[in-house]
Amino acid sequence: WIPDFGAKGYISRARRFEQFDLGWNGPDDYVGLTADLVRAIAMDQFNPQFNMGAGATVLAINPLAEHHENQPHRLEALRQMVSGEVAGCIMITEPEVGSDAVRPLTRADPQEDGSFLITGEKIYTTNAPKSKWGVFYAATEPGNSKTVMQGFIEMPTEGLKTERVGIP
Repeated sequence: WIPDFGAKGYISRARRFEQFDLGWNGPDDYVGLTADLVRAIAMDQFNPQFNMGAGATVLAINPLAEHHENQPHRLEALRQMVSGEVAGCIMITEPEVGSDAVRPLTRADPQEDGSFLITGEKIYTTNAPKSKWGVFYAATEPGNSKTVMQGFIEMPTEGLKTERVGIP
């Protein structure tokens, strides 16, 4: 369903995404918070579980929409998620601190090449086993809110293990 809904602009209507030719960001002006809330309510009536999955993709879309810096790989990931071509996920919740996005225990250790080595555990990562892109929260000093970073990762990737929780 995600590709069908994405093609019609039903994954996210929070903004126009004018950098892409999506076919639905034209003159109809059905974008913005009101349009996105109506979209979410309608999807929830259709299938609440599907709405949760689409919502997790939206949570991965929003940081990229704000911080893509016109980098080609970020723009391509953004286009793929907005269009419904692929799903995205958000990885915030941790076993010890819950969904506290400003004090994660997951570590982000800077590496000499400018990358980060991420170590930690996330739970309740809606869409993660089926996602191509993920956004996560980590800290260079775990528990210190001033060192929190939001990272972006292509999935699957070596060293990342995701499991589907058997919640009916």
